Amino acid sequence: MATLSIEGHHVRNQEMIRERERERERISPGRNYCRASSGTDEVFYTRFELVEIRRRAMRKRVWFKVLSRAERGLVNLTIRCVDRIHSPKLAGIASAIVCKLKEATESVVLRLMREVGRPLAERLSKIAQSWGNGDAWAWVEDEAFIRYLTVMRIHEGAYFR
Repeated sequence: MATLSIEGHHVRNQEMIRERERERERISPGRNYCRASSGTDEVFYTRFELVEIRRRAMRKRVWFKVLSRAERGLVNLTIRCVDRIHSPKLAGIASAIVCKLKEATESVVLRLMREVGRPLAERLSKIAQSWGNGDAWAWVEDEAFIRYLTVMRIHEGAYFR
């Protein structure tokens, strides 16, 4: 990894920064977890995307648990009748349904990494930086460290209190 040290500050090249951003988005998609987080930002799904989402939800056994009969019917009907959603109203409803399914099918460990491990890594990084550890800023972006903190926190029992 190409790291240059200039007066205690680290200067990293653009490729490394992009790689860290991709890792961060994979670990912590919290802010923009669902493809459409607001009502004005609909996603116009295709038939193939909806079929894949439905298949994944059925395999993880959340299709019937999470969705109402009307929501399941809407997705099934959309799959049968439409190649690509064009209506903004239908896209908004489909986005909300897909968001429910994605949250329900998300791995427990990944969810806890986002909700527990990442904030803990940020706090520890700030403390270490205040003590003079100049490399502690990278802890926030280290997936293995975040996973370690998450698992240790779960086994500690603090998550379940």
